[in-house]
Amino acid sequence: MNGLISILPVAACLCVARRQVRPVLSSVVFFMLHCFVCAVEPVSVDAGVLLQKLQDAMAGITAVRADFRQEKNLSLFAKSVVITGSLEIEFPDRFTWEVKQPIRTRIVSDGSSISVWDGETGITTRTNVRDNPMVKIVWNQIDSWFMGRYSELSEHYDVIVQSESPPVVRFVPKNEKIKLAVGSITVFFRDDLRYLSRVVLAETGGDSTTMDFTNVVIEDKIDPK
Repeated sequence: MNGLISILPVAACLCVARRQVRPVLSSVVFFMLHCFVCAVEPVSVDAGVLLQKLQDAMAGITAVRADFRQEKNLSLFAKSVVITGSLEIEFPDRFTWEVKQPIRTRIVSDGSSISVWDGETGITTRTNVRDNPMVKIVWNQIDSWFMGRYSELSEHYDVIVQSESPPVVRFVPKNEKIKLAVGSITVFFRDDLRYLSRVVLAETGGDSTTMDFTNVVIEDKIDPK
């Protein structure tokens, strides 16, 4: 599956969804806002050139950590759902996604297994993922969206540049099956182009989710502690 809906943070949201506001949080997807993005007119900038510029600026990033705030807006409800937490990614296969509010949950991949810690019960479950093809798909998605490997995205998305400085790029899926659920994915980049500041997903049904990143630290290697 080519899209943010295939990445590990979805599992974190689903862990939260099993408790408290279950019908709402179970629909939360990674990777995000629709409201004001669609009102922005595209600019006449070569999308391929800008994507390459962004990829070059983020080249060499092998590890990153950040805090996030994810807000889900449901078209049928007036109140949004907010999840806060942190993430750590280290290329090629280490990943930590921690939800701190409303219910603590932590998902950790060490390359050979994935462990899920339930903060409410204190129980940790582990799954062996070595040689699992689905994990490879997940990591390809994380690599593309969060580590700045954007060159291949044009194969699966129509790319629309909505702002050149700072860059705002909207990705519209080409796959008809994906388009049934995902209208567009919009990525906002920092002024220095070194990392993304916001990721937005507009669902076809009218719901939307926005994820903002703060306290971003780019490192050569994540301290396992």
